[in-house]
Amino acid sequence: MYKVVPFNASIGQNEGSDKAASQLEVVIGQWAQQGFDYVGMEHIPTFVAGNSGCMGLGATPATSRQFPVLIFRGR
Repeated sequence: MYKVVPFNASIGQNEGSDKAASQLEVVIGQWAQQGFDYVGMEHIPTFVAGNSGCMGLGATPATSRQFPVLIFRGR
């Protein structure tokens, strides 16, 4: 059994990768307590449709986004 969990680190302007890493460590620890082992991090590419607006006004183009997720495997 696998579990896929969204993950976005939240860091301040003057904080760096150590803050993001500690947030990741907390999430991994929480899932470990529930019987899941960390497998890795992946990014899910997603296509977001544009909006044609009202008679062309306010139209937005289609974009692509990537969503980071953590993958865990149950013990």
